Amino acid sequence: MNNLFISQMYHEERANSKKGDWDNWFPHPHTWMWEMQHHIAKLQKAIQKRDKEHIKEHAADLGLYAEKAFVKYGLSRKDRISKFELARALKRPSMYALGTNKITVKA
Repeated sequence: MNNLFISQMYHEERANSKKGDWDNWFPHPHTWMWEMQHHIAKLQKAIQKRDKEHIKEHAADLGLYAEKAFVKYGLSRKDRISKFELARALKRPSMYALGTNKITVKA
């Protein structure tokens, strides 16, 4: 995956953190679908205007919503891992404070 896109998703997640607890927000499927459609419309508008900054912002927001669907609807509770653990598994820097969680990654 494109590192600039991943970086933009981290940026959007931090920028949106004042809106609520994203990690513990598990929307009903109808709410999730409405949010996706709302953000797709914002992205379409930005593309029509050729507004690169808003294209990056809204594309990253959609990436975060896709991740939410993957975690909420695609994984069982026991299969969910924290973003900190995922960042360590992927050997990517994490925006989260260091903790004591450990994960083993097999090559």
